[in-house]
Amino acid sequence: MRIGEPAARAGTTTRTLRYYEARGLLPARRGENGYRTYDESDLKLLRQIRTLRDFGFDLEETRPFVECLRAGHPEGDSCPASLAVYRRKLAELDALIAELGSRTDQDRSAVGDSRGRTAEVRTGRAGTVIKTAGVDEVTDADFAAEVLGSERPVLVQFTADWCGPCRQLVPVLGAIAVEEAERLRIVQIDVDRNPGTPIAYNVLSTPTLMVFRDGEPVKSMVGARPRRRLLEELADVL
Repeated sequence: MRIGEPAARAGTTTRTLRYYEARGLLPARRGENGYRTYDESDLKLLRQIRTLRDFGFDLEETRPFVECLRAGHPEGDSCPASLAVYRRKLAELDALIAELGSRTDQDRSAVGDSRGRTAEVRTGRAGTVIKTAGVDEVTDADFAAEVLGSERPVLVQFTADWCGPCRQLVPVLGAIAVEEAERLRIVQIDVDRNPGTPIAYNVLSTPTLMVFRDGEPVKSMVGARPRRRLLEELADVL
């Protein structure tokens, strides 16, 4: 592929590709005619970088994910170094949630409500579903009671322990769970351990995000997305 094709397919610019190449994140290959050439593996690297950047990762923080893919792993977050970056980002979210919880406590105290809200982020190891405070786990057995019977709209993340994009959504869902706690409940369900619910709602990919209101699915989204975009997509159902 010439430089314009991977840039267009990844939704970026040729200038950005040249910058990534200069930073050592993309290979510097040229054909006999002197033009830069790329293949599908390069496109996968580029998409990994763009996805992480959309989620607020610094460019240098994408390097362990790129190196993991280059080493032949199917996902960029399959290696210890990239998982360490995830955990560091989750720790940053932990601090943000703690700050938001503290401010919430202060606000509630001012109006005489002493309950407050606190949050804690728990990270899983490779091969486990990473969970975050404010995002409950549901099963086939309690889905009807916890989701269909909820008075608030419920955002359900259909996830799996092998799903890299699902892990990328963890800090996003954790932040929204705190910010929109009065208007929205967020839960996750493991599709491997609970196959009945995904089949019932024709869930074919992970992560799938589905909003339920008054016992009915009213919106469905497939794939990870950054916080701002997700909030924009949820605006019409909140």
